Amino acid sequence: MPAISNCSNLAYSDKHGMRHLWIRAGFMLAALAIVLTLTSLQRSRTAWEEALGSVEELKGAFEQRRGRRTLLPGEPSEGLAFESYARAVAHTSPKRNPRLAIELGRCFKAFESEDPSARQERRRLLLANKASLDALAQGARCADASFRLEWERGFSGRLPMMLEHHSLVRLGILAAQSALDHGDSERAVQHLLDNAQLGCDLLHTPVGTVSLTGCLLISITTFEALVDQGMLQRLSPEGLRMLADGLYRLDSELQRPLLVREGDLVAWVHRMSTVEDATLGGWPLHPMGNLMAWRYGFSVSAMQADHVARATREIELLAASEGQPWPARDAALLQAAAELQDPSNVITELTSGLGQSRTAERALYECRARLRLVIAAVEYRLTGETPEIEDPFGGRLQAHMVGGVLRLTSAGSELEHVTPGRFTIELKP
Repeated sequence: MPAISNCSNLAYSDKHGMRHLWIRAGFMLAALAIVLTLTSLQRSRTAWEEALGSVEELKGAFEQRRGRRTLLPGEPSEGLAFESYARAVAHTSPKRNPRLAIELGRCFKAFESEDPSARQERRRLLLANKASLDALAQGARCADASFRLEWERGFSGRLPMMLEHHSLVRLGILAAQSALDHGDSERAVQHLLDNAQLGCDLLHTPVGTVSLTGCLLISITTFEALVDQGMLQRLSPEGLRMLADGLYRLDSELQRPLLVREGDLVAWVHRMSTVEDATLGGWPLHPMGNLMAWRYGFSVSAMQADHVARATREIELLAASEGQPWPARDAALLQAAAELQDPSNVITELTSGLGQSRTAERALYECRARLRLVIAAVEYRLTGETPEIEDPFGGRLQAHMVGGVLRLTSAGSELEHVTPGRFTIELKP
């Protein structure tokens, strides 16, 4: 009996000891998990703070670049360009003046008419909107073209009312045509350069949509007004020289790099820094929340920091191909995007569709090409010779005489989904 009792005691002792061992091991594993979690969280916070620091440096450099430009018309004056532009558009926006676009369209259709009522309507329209044209001219001469943005509001704070300039620009073109009717080529060119300055200032904002608007306004003012509407043929030699000087300055301004990619990143970081980690960076895009950040220790902060590092690296990589012809630049854009995408980082995957930088750059190259075609046409009108001008899409602009008509062409006409005639100018003797 004592032997049996001793055996039972030993078995109980071993079982009790193993239980304590498992409990102790469990506590040690729990403690290790807590330490690892705290370490991971600290690393995540550190990584995110470092990302914020790098973006602040980017924002500092970005703030120094924006607002600087060479004026197309006149001498610089005091004031903020976009405050004047805001006053100009306040009276011409569809919300404030819904009939203006219709009235302008009617005026353009009847512009060749000698009907006294049509001329009276044009005068009435220009007189009624003189304050807007004056504000546009004032903004075009302001020394400071900084685009005031509320970064702390992220994406939603980047779009003050700067997209409703189409009627304002058409009003400027109408004023230029009216000046030509009175034989004043220089005043007509001044109105066109005011329009182009507005487009250029919008182009160099850090907002993709606004930048695209700038490209559109420049093309409307230069290519469509001067070429499609025939204003180029009506300008005097003095007006042509004034126009050539302004267009060469505009061409120089269009060589400056866009700020869209930097603006996207700065706005995104400001947005992310104001939301809770547990909500996937504040994006209501997936119900799994932090589970999407499993590769980053279930920390969205770490995933955010990784995204910032990738986006910053993309900006650095693409700086090397700035100014190259479009085929090389487009290849660099696609390659950088492919190299920096990572399916494990859901933020990088989701934001790849938000950035409009490649679309804006394509629009910029098209705008450059069309502007240089206009410059070539102006030079031909002045000298009777076609200058050799580099084509943003590669090589040089092509000039051919076809049946006594000079045809100027850019390689942009070979791009996919291009409207016929978009990159071609035909000039009759």
